[in-house]
Amino acid sequence: MNQSKIDHLGYLTLIKENDGSSLTAGVLIVDSLGFPKEFRLTLPVEIDGMQKALYGETLESAAGKIFGLPLIRELKNRPSIFFVDDLKWLSLRTLLEDTFIFCLFPEKPKITSIQSLEVNENLKNGIVVAVGKRFKEDLNYLETILPELEFDLMEPFSRIRKAVELYRNTKF
Repeated sequence: MNQSKIDHLGYLTLIKENDGSSLTAGVLIVDSLGFPKEFRLTLPVEIDGMQKALYGETLESAAGKIFGLPLIRELKNRPSIFFVDDLKWLSLRTLLEDTFIFCLFPEKPKITSIQSLEVNENLKNGIVVAVGKRFKEDLNYLETILPELEFDLMEPFSRIRKAVELYRNTKF
């Protein structure tokens, strides 16, 4: 039997609602077949005008650290690989030294700050991945595990969004 190099993969995303005035982070841990192993989310946080003014364009990257770091640290099945769907989350890689963080896109993104990123456009199913230039060697590791992953790498992000939507619509 083929022994897998990976046990779990993490997916981390930030869901924005009400024109970005409400933020919820979610993390989904799956195995190499894509089966869910653990799910966590934050309660929705309402962002007021003062916070938007003070944080400016750094609001989402700050939210990544404020929400993402605690979610990752509380996981029972903490994987060594996380996929994120926003470049702002890549900054978590510098805070989690034992963790690989890759930003996935379903197609080539329009990236304006390409000089600080290493991008691979040749992954399976046309997925594009980006990492910080400092961590370009992480792409080699990703390429070695890709053949083991037997599911659509982008699809777990939609599961998180759906779960957050279901949670928000549940009356307690």
